[in-house]
Amino acid sequence: MNAAEWILTFDDGPLPADLSDVEGLTEEQLLAPLAQILHHLHHYALQPLQAVFYLRGPGFPWKTPPQRTVYARGVARILAEDHHVGIHCYDHDPQIWWDGAARRDAVIADLDQWVEFFQPLLTEPARVLRPAYGACEQVIDDWANQNGVRVHLWDIDTQDWVHHDDATVQMFVDQPAEHLRHIRETIGEFIRPTENCCGGDILMHVSQRTADHLPEILDCIADATRSCGREPRFHVPQAYLS
Repeated sequence: MNAAEWILTFDDGPLPADLSDVEGLTEEQLLAPLAQILHHLHHYALQPLQAVFYLRGPGFPWKTPPQRTVYARGVARILAEDHHVGIHCYDHDPQIWWDGAARRDAVIADLDQWVEFFQPLLTEPARVLRPAYGACEQVIDDWANQNGVRVHLWDIDTQDWVHHDDATVQMFVDQPAEHLRHIRETIGEFIRPTENCCGGDILMHVSQRTADHLPEILDCIADATRSCGREPRFHVPQAYLS
């Protein structure tokens, strides 16, 4: 049976994307969703899975900027589990990213600030970039080319993000079971015998809900792939990172 290679990617970490206020929370509480995701990846089907984590900095939407130490601990945990780190944004403010052409200087400043903030926490430079909201502006390509970085969007959006505070279309805020059903249906619509059955980049987010549902999401991807007559392989090829 031919394999379908799926690249698992998580945006917005290392802190959870379904929070906007850190007040009263310990570092362990803030990193609990990430820790749970890392646990599921390590133990899924008795074979550790690799993923790419596109990290978000301490700008918007945090009401109070989280401490740098919590980011350092989160990044260290990601790297310790042999995962990869990519650039997402320092500030997830839609006013920057939804009109990047008009705010070229703001986009460049944000990406530069990401490098300044996160690079000291990494063992090697980040070489992949997924801009916030999947923004597709020339300024992003220009910055990536100048900095030796590849831009990746995604092939399958699981819509695990629709309950977030800053979601463009907010749904299932208090309905985790219904949200999981929606994620399953979304994956099933994308992975079909006629299309998207050969593999690709799967978009998810670091959040408590995704952490809770991750085994079921991975099973759904695997089942949909097998229904297309292919064997799923969760893998980050070197070509994706260089």
